[in-house]
Amino acid sequence: MFRIICTLVIFVAFPGNSPSQDAVALSPTCEFSEIYRKEGWIIPGRDGANKKWRVPTPNKPGIHMTELVPTQRGSAIQSFECSREHAGRLEIGEIHMAIESLRAFDVGERTFAYKLSYAVDGVGASWLVTFYDLDGSGRFTLRRSERSTFVPELIPDWVKNSSDTQARQNGSPVISRK
Repeated sequence: MFRIICTLVIFVAFPGNSPSQDAVALSPTCEFSEIYRKEGWIIPGRDGANKKWRVPTPNKPGIHMTELVPTQRGSAIQSFECSREHAGRLEIGEIHMAIESLRAFDVGERTFAYKLSYAVDGVGASWLVTFYDLDGSGRFTLRRSERSTFVPELIPDWVKNSSDTQARQNGSPVISRK
């Protein structure tokens, strides 16, 4: 018991001597939740996909969701992960995957986001990635990892402005700008 108390007193009195704190302070982090690509991302499964259904999204006046059926379920996607061997290094690769679902989100039939759910062979998990057209140009320049499978977490300003106009014309409530 006396040894435990002495050890605690040493760590409290001299916190700078803790090797784990030195390692944490010196090791760079590698965290990211979105990746911007100026020329736009290639969205797996989009080319040649057929529309299955289209419905309005709840609580988002003027915004619709379309379920797409890719002509091929197998595809490849770029992967990004923090290196396990080299702190602070981002590793870029390509993985072969199976498309589970692909949804398009639009306002006035102008698509602003694609949500892609995919699985990798031999891994018992699914990943969800959303691609965004931030400026209405038709280029999907932002790729984000998101938790929600239904409505995109980000609504670009050009979409808010378009859906506000449509909502006013239909007499519906306007999207909150929070």
